[in-house]
Amino acid sequence: MDLLLDAQQAAIADTARHLIEKSAPRDRLRDLADDQPVTDTEFWATAAQNGFFSLDLPEELGGTGLGLAEVTLVFREIGRGLVPGPFLGTALALQIARAAGRLDLVEEISTGGRPVGLIERIGDGLFRTLDAGEATTWVVADGTSALYESSAVSTVETKECVDPGSRLAHLRITGEPLVEVALAELDGNAYLSILVAAMLSGSAEATCAMSASYTAVREQFGVPIGSFQAVKHRCADMAVRAEAATQLVTLAALAHGGGRSDEVLLGHAALSIGRDHAIRNAGDNIQNHGGLGLTTEQDASLYLKRTQVWSTIGSPPAELREAILAAPSERPA
Repeated sequence: MDLLLDAQQAAIADTARHLIEKSAPRDRLRDLADDQPVTDTEFWATAAQNGFFSLDLPEELGGTGLGLAEVTLVFREIGRGLVPGPFLGTALALQIARAAGRLDLVEEISTGGRPVGLIERIGDGLFRTLDAGEATTWVVADGTSALYESSAVSTVETKECVDPGSRLAHLRITGEPLVEVALAELDGNAYLSILVAAMLSGSAEATCAMSASYTAVREQFGVPIGSFQAVKHRCADMAVRAEAATQLVTLAALAHGGGRSDEVLLGHAALSIGRDHAIRNAGDNIQNHGGLGLTTEQDASLYLKRTQVWSTIGSPPAELREAILAAPSERPA
């Protein structure tokens, strides 16, 4: 099991980063009104054309035939660039459609023609989404993984969200599923957890790089603030967190579906560590930027808001910790 990128994987990550930087998603976030869609439709089409949604599909289904490890490379770049849009739901829905044998849906989703929003149960028949107004289909992983047409889901209430790149709403499911697959056949929760962790690791890397760059040029008392011990140590801690989150995501992705006894543990751990390290890095990044970090003109506040919102996706922290403690681990003989 190799945690270092080979030439093909490096090319995938570089291509995704280039396309995302070219679309300038963070600049676009600042100009969005609350009632505007967050998805950049031009970038969505470009992402589909460049295989963002089909990396782990078999070649006979129009994919590249790679694995979850390669998919996480793209989601790391989505996290690094704070790209808004229903990427999580679309990726999970593609796996469900494939498991159900719905090749028509596989083609629609993988080519970008059917954006799928993610909804999560919050109790008493009520669901939450961060993709309100962004999808034509909905996916829910709750005991079973199911897809619903938009006509089968009704909006109860739209809500304000601290993150300008998310559209928060409460929903109810009022119709029958379009596709339904038991989690025994498809561990949608683990797949989703690893993708969320990948986005969070990308955010942790980005905020670390921002701090390193800023503290090297911002001067006080005639010297860069990065030369001060407190700042230097804070940046070093950020680098360690970013690397730990990234490598754990890679390990979890490589282990997923491979029959290892600790694959569930690694998936849970990747999400738990990703949440903690991304939020702490985002906070330290603001600290390193001082008052500038709190302004809307600076990206630091955007990262803090997005990581806080992304960290609410998936199992609650207490449940995640219990699952980690209960999961078997892989130990060498």
